[in-house]
Amino acid sequence: MRIAIFRASCIGICIILLSANIQGQGVMIGNNPADRLLIMKKAAIPKTDISDIEGSMYVRDSFIPGIVATDKDTFYNLPMKYNIYEDVIEFQYKDQVHILEPAPKIKKIQIDQMTLIVEPYNFAGKIKAGFFTELAGGKIKLLLKT
Repeated sequence: MRIAIFRASCIGICIILLSANIQGQGVMIGNNPADRLLIMKKAAIPKTDISDIEGSMYVRDSFIPGIVATDKDTFYNLPMKYNIYEDVIEFQYKDQVHILEPAPKIKKIQIDQMTLIVEPYNFAGKIKAGFFTELAGGKIKLLLKT
């Protein structure tokens, strides 16, 4: 009886250790944001007709060093800008412009003095994720959609 309990305990411990090891292996994909954030190159995004729009589609037209905090990592000094019209963050990495779409894994983005968070919202009867500025936090959040 003791041998059966010992074997069952050993098997249970091995399963726990193996499952923890397998889960940990998927965390480290690479050290660059293009791998870790699973983003797209800008050329892969369909072009939007902005001929009827006055002004710029960006909060700031130039790339500014910023911070992206995800549920797993934080990336510092990424040259980025917020495309309000498309509701995406564009950032430069290895001489290419990449797109970071709003996703639940993104906890916070800071560009200059602007801090953005990702929240779901209802648009034309569909739930979408978007970037918002949090004006007040707590149990109830006051958000500004830019």
